[in-house]
Amino acid sequence: MRRLLLIISCSLFALGVKAQLSKVHYIPPLTAADDPGDQWIYISTPSTQPIKYEVKIGGVLGTTFNSGTVYASGTVDNTNPVAIAAAQDPGDNNGWWSNLFVQSSETELVLNKGFIIEAESEIYVSIRSNSDGQQFQAGAILSKGKSGLGTRFRAGMFQNQNSGHIGFISVMASEDLTTINFDFKDNIQTLGNSSGSSTISLNKGESYIVASQGGPGNELIGTLITSDKSIVVNTGSASGSFETETGGQDYGMDQIVGSDLVGSEYIFIRGEGNDGWENVLLIADQDNTEVLVNGNSYGTLALAGDYFIIEGVNYNSNGNMYVSTANLDDKLFAFQGLGSVYDSANAAAANQGMFFVPPLNCSSKGDVDNIAFIDKIGNKTFEGAVTFVTRKGAEIIINGIAIEDQNGVSGPLDVSGNENYVTYKVSDLTGNVSVKGSDELY
Repeated sequence: MRRLLLIISCSLFALGVKAQLSKVHYIPPLTAADDPGDQWIYISTPSTQPIKYEVKIGGVLGTTFNSGTVYASGTVDNTNPVAIAAAQDPGDNNGWWSNLFVQSSETELVLNKGFIIEAESEIYVSIRSNSDGQQFQAGAILSKGKSGLGTRFRAGMFQNQNSGHIGFISVMASEDLTTINFDFKDNIQTLGNSSGSSTISLNKGESYIVASQGGPGNELIGTLITSDKSIVVNTGSASGSFETETGGQDYGMDQIVGSDLVGSEYIFIRGEGNDGWENVLLIADQDNTEVLVNGNSYGTLALAGDYFIIEGVNYNSNGNMYVSTANLDDKLFAFQGLGSVYDSANAAAANQGMFFVPPLNCSSKGDVDNIAFIDKIGNKTFEGAVTFVTRKGAEIIINGIAIEDQNGVSGPLDVSGNENYVTYKVSDLTGNVSVKGSDELY
């Protein structure tokens, strides 16, 4: 296997650019079946003036900016984004278990791990990681900032295909005495032996993970997570796959938003992989949700928590896909799997990823200034692309150059079923990437 083709989607949802730009970012811990490798926290900001930040370990917090257990601190400005190592080199390639990645034996325990990143002004935060010393897997999580706080969520991840694949849901409380319930859709047995449902109580900064491992499918998909106070949820697989035929696995995980910020209309842009892992995962949040793909009826999800995995063959000839619900009051949690083909001879699905997708919303306007070190995970350099959705006729400027004049640009490309939007894909971007748009921008 080769390294993951890192494809980073520039994603702004219902609250526009403010959805990711925040003074406080909560990062619940993750778990993996394979030994993790190096892990990094990336911080950037639009501010041209230096901004003080602190990275605190979850669960052992003070009450003010300058208190609590500080893991790292410093300043960041627009021309000087920051990369912070979130784990220390064990020296033996046997796993960089850390405050970010915990062993699966630590699931269904209250944890003082993960991170809370605070700053004096608004910042962007992303988490990127490689797997063990052989670097077979890699992945990324984009913090949603203040918009990540919610009280009702649906979990999404790869389907587990073998005993080495693991799916997880990780939560962190933002307030003391928070009661959280996991409603497992298929009455599964988790690694911690929970089934049916599970209820826990957390204080501010404390975290809790549930996970399942192996099997032909992943029963954690569609799990309902509810709470009486605001929490943040990371969900995904480390490792896993949407492919069922040719093998291969990779990291696929992200931070999601609550049901109040998901929607009924989505546009997806295909990556470079085969149909088997260029997939869209749609999870219903209401009973009897009819789904349309490119304007045509695809089927109905009978119960809340049911899901479709839409194969890559459903992308149109322009490499995009428009998904909506027949009743726009019905909402979907949407995730996209994508990747590349590293070996055309056997087309194993070794290079893939998965991320949470924002819905279309007319208020999604704003700029991203900037995405830090877009082609890096630590000292590893990756190839990749940035995908864009915008209104037809809108302008997009990347690092001061119009998108149409970028090297490696594909687009504007029409969207079947919704003539108001177009899509782009831009490859070979490196370093820090600033994006400005004149209209809706995803």
